[in-house]
Amino acid sequence: MRGKGVLLRDPVSDLFTRIRNGQTARRATILHPYSRFVSDIIGVLIKQGYVKSMRIIPPESPRAPQFNHIEVSLRYDDYGEPAIKRIRRVSKPSRRVYRSIAQLPLASNGLGSWILTTPKGVIHCAEARQLSVGGEIIGEVL
Repeated sequence: MRGKGVLLRDPVSDLFTRIRNGQTARRATILHPYSRFVSDIIGVLIKQGYVKSMRIIPPESPRAPQFNHIEVSLRYDDYGEPAIKRIRRVSKPSRRVYRSIAQLPLASNGLGSWILTTPKGVIHCAEARQLSVGGEIIGEVL
């Protein structure tokens, strides 16, 4: 169990796990410690329609003791099924995965989306192809 103020070794994997667990438990929202990188990833998920919204909870709130948190509103369809069928980490701290735009395959045969970190910021694969820029593949969402 994490104590207060414990530094996460891999906040992206932790975010993806919290999203998976939150959807399995049918939660409306999840909480994650704030970082600009994580908020950029959530922004891409919002832009793609996988997540409803996010808001930053200040430390004064009883839900977020000691430091800022991000509250993510999860999206479900009319039948209660989660919008995200699969979310997984591709590039890990121990093994980074970089691809140029020419080497970037379709995610899940075109049904999913890659999340990339590029010199243009954190973007999804369609935007990367449009900007003609490659980078580190953070994860895959379907």
